[in-house]
Amino acid sequence: MASSSDPWMKEYNEASRLADDINSMIADRVTDKELHKRQDTLSNLKSKAKQMATTFNVSNFANREDLLGQNKKAADDLSRVVGLDNQEIVGLQRQIMKEQDEGLEKLEETVLSTKHIALAVNEELTLHTRLIDDLEDHVDVTNSRLQVFYMNIRGT
Repeated sequence: MASSSDPWMKEYNEASRLADDINSMIADRVTDKELHKRQDTLSNLKSKAKQMATTFNVSNFANREDLLGQNKKAADDLSRVVGLDNQEIVGLQRQIMKEQDEGLEKLEETVLSTKHIALAVNEELTLHTRLIDDLEDHVDVTNSRLQVFYMNIRGT
């Protein structure tokens, strides 16, 4: 399943630990108002922990199947080579490698497209940063002029 270094698991373990801490604090003597507040916090933490665990488990298995395919694939691959001679197995391997190459080419196109989008976003952010800097300069100049004007009005 997931390793203990997984961020979702760390958050889940932290939420569980906090829930246990809150339970032990509730056992101490507290006012009714504080007790209700702590119980609400505890129920919120429990629901968040369950939601995180559910999200983690669902997304973990979905991602695993997306990346690795289903476990039936190994048996399917084995059944494809049963009864083939060496030449046919080599041909099958070449076909599989060709399919993998096509998949890698599609992945490369996606990565390049993502790179171009990232570069465009970077250009846009740079432009916005320059505009904000220019605006800041204009605000400083206007502020200085207002201060001089205000001092002139007070002086007269």
